[in-house]
Amino acid sequence: MKKLNKFQFISLVISILIVAFIFTNSACPAEESGDMSGGLLGFINGVIAFFGIDWRMPHNLLRKIAHFVEFFGLGVSFLVTTVAFTKKIVLHLTKPLFFSMAVAVIDEMIQSFFPGRSSQVSDVLLDFFGAFCGVMTALLVVYIINKRGGRYVIQKHNCTKGNI
Repeated sequence: MKKLNKFQFISLVISILIVAFIFTNSACPAEESGDMSGGLLGFINGVIAFFGIDWRMPHNLLRKIAHFVEFFGLGVSFLVTTVAFTKKIVLHLTKPLFFSMAVAVIDEMIQSFFPGRSSQVSDVLLDFFGAFCGVMTALLVVYIINKRGGRYVIQKHNCTKGNI
């Protein structure tokens, strides 16, 4: 087995840690999960009130934003990990998307085993959309780096005879 370089190792560890963070949050009973997001909600609504805005963020909206942000980070991390292992990013673009969808499905399955939590298809779709946006944002950054003479070349796959 080929030894991982530092970039490959670090990107892989970060991806694993993000997945562990997502799964750990899913393994919390509803009351505990609500308490965690409730503290953040209080802070956000305090900041909103400080600026004199007559609106309060609903708890459900904060939870949906959290889903999106977690999976946005996961998508970025998965694409960076893909970049670490190959220069043919476009050819392997389905891998970070597939693994993001797998994590989203498993995440919702985990929730169904804990008190007060449920599994929702809409959350899987929201999670995947967050990951998709993360992958596309990271791909754009890689593209910009490439245009400026960076190290990572985005290569298209050439399916000519003998080049498969």
